[in-house]
Amino acid sequence: MSNSNGNPHILTNNGLTLSFLRKGKEAITLGKGAHPTLSKLITRSGDIQIDSVRKSIKLSRDLKNKEE
Repeated sequence: MSNSNGNPHILTNNGLTLSFLRKGKEAITLGKGAHPTLSKLITRSGDIQIDSVRKSIKLSRDLKNKEE
């Protein structure tokens, strides 16, 4: 995550939001639309919101499976 902390900040500065969806539901939100609460403690960024830990983990697994 330390490598990605700069990029969401750039999105916020430009008024942009990027959402990662899994099966039509938000898993992670980056940029201006992110309003983190507990995820701020994990990511140490106000620009990254983990909407669903469970969906984020499943999304990560889906992406790894597609790489193979």
